[in-house]
Amino acid sequence: MEVYLIRHAEAADKADDPERNLTEKGRRDAAALAAALRSLMIRVHAIWHSGKPRAQQTAEAVAVALEAAGQGPVQHPGLKPMDPVKPTARALEDCHENIMIVGHEPFLGRLAAKLVTGRASDPLVSLGKPSAICISRDDREGVWRIAWMLSDELLFPGDSSEQSPAIEPEQPLEDAASLEHGELS
Repeated sequence: MEVYLIRHAEAADKADDPERNLTEKGRRDAAALAAALRSLMIRVHAIWHSGKPRAQQTAEAVAVALEAAGQGPVQHPGLKPMDPVKPTARALEDCHENIMIVGHEPFLGRLAAKLVTGRASDPLVSLGKPSAICISRDDREGVWRIAWMLSDELLFPGDSSEQSPAIEPEQPLEDAASLEHGELS
């Protein structure tokens, strides 16, 4: 079983947008992350997100690219930035299918630490906006290991605010929803 932890893309400042939706750059970055994940041929049973608009919008971009099994991204309780990780870690222990979680720091770093080391007190990784980490469970041994990480530095070499992504999305994010409905070829 694999768990994919995805940190949301860049969101607007709270002073400019109290909901903190993705910025234009954030939408482009989410599409680039989705393209990178698509190239890895990832398959997931479910995509969970925190319910915050920035996480939901990133999850939607990734879901279209991955053609996730079952329903689209769903809000899942307990995934907010400061939520305790133990309930989510317990839920993942009971899962037998690949799950993707789109959320926030410090929650994601603490969840990775809890799964891999058994302790959530010190984050194991720090995820930039956006980035992904795959944590794989060896069911025979009952242990979790980091399989790979796709950092924002790999996606956007150099200064990400001025350079193009290393992997270009095949289409603009606003068109991605059209794919879901068969409107684009």
